[in-house]
Amino acid sequence: MQTMGNQHTHSSRRHTPRHRTGAGAGAGAPRATERLDVVGVRESRIDSPLGSMCVFQREGSVVALEFEGRRRVCVDRLERRFGRIQIEAVTPAPALARSFADYFGGNVAALDAVPVDVAGGPFERRVWRALRGIPAGRPMSYGALAKKLGRPTAARAVGRAAGANPVAVIIPCHRVVGASGSLTGYAGGLERKRRLLDHEAAHGMDRHERWTAKPRA
Repeated sequence: MQTMGNQHTHSSRRHTPRHRTGAGAGAGAPRATERLDVVGVRESRIDSPLGSMCVFQREGSVVALEFEGRRRVCVDRLERRFGRIQIEAVTPAPALARSFADYFGGNVAALDAVPVDVAGGPFERRVWRALRGIPAGRPMSYGALAKKLGRPTAARAVGRAAGANPVAVIIPCHRVVGASGSLTGYAGGLERKRRLLDHEAAHGMDRHERWTAKPRA
């Protein structure tokens, strides 16, 4: 783990459009491609029952998040997006740390308003916005999400977009499952996916309902 205040500069050349979602994020509309010489990003670590998480923020929004062992994935994505980046290791932002504490404490809606600022293709951005609209405790199949987006034959494309999600947990790609309820395709590991779904099932539905691993059709 980096010491607070340490700064590291990384570089790449490719830039991609971005958009924001969440509180104060401007409805998630695409933003202009960025071409700054060096982009500053703040990195913090947040502990959770599922392991430490690497969180990257810029201008108050989360731009990347992965579980321990996948930090390099975040850095690579940020380099492709911004080009040269300067990472400053900091303590977690209090509001974000509190949101995660509340989420893992049982308030599974606590991450709904956390602002994110992500970049990707038009269809990827549509999928990521739709993922944030899936209620906790009510997993949806890839096919059902494709139908919701008006692309009923695009289940595989939905899966690819979910797999490219740059902000784990906050953009809840773990809430999308196979047609039979099978737990497939989670970069953080299927055991983490199962535990996230079990946690949300226990706290995210009416107390008279139960999640039976059968997704909405």
